[in-house]
Formats: sequence, C-alpha cells, structure tokens
Amino acid sequence: MRDPVHSLLGNTRACWERSNLLQIISPEGETMTKVQDLREQATRAERLASSILDTVTVERLLAFAADCRKQLGVLSEPKEA
Repeated sequence: MRDPVHSLLGNTRACWERSNLLQIISPEGETMTKVQDLREQATRAERLASSILDTVTVERLLAFAADCRKQLGVLSEPKEA
C-alpha cells in the first residue's frame, strides 16, 4: 500500500526511501557527508559574499561561513576513546 501523502505528491516509495539515505549509512559515512556539506556551504557563502555589495548580507554570509568552518574544526578533531 502506498503512503497517502507521497501518493498525493506523486512521489513513489522508492523516491521517498532515497531521500532518507543518511539514516541507512554507517556513522562514519554520515560524518563524512556532514563534513563535505559544511565545507561546500562555507565555500558557497564566501563566494557569494564576494559578489554582493550589501554590507549586512556580506557580514552575515561571512559569519555563516565562519560558523561552518568552526563546526568543521570540531568534527575534524580526533575523538577521545
């Protein structure tokens, strides 16, 4: 039986299952995905900040990028056993 919400949206169960891949992969893979995502977001925010003239937006983008890089540092630290 199909999920009624996904039936209304036209999404199949297979499509829905693919959207939840992070729940299925190993913890190591999930951490790598988060690291890659944070790195891409920081890079994207910095690139966007360099092309915008509005100073408030630039400051917010750079603060977001700095926060992403800070989270990257925390995730990259060796875990104590």
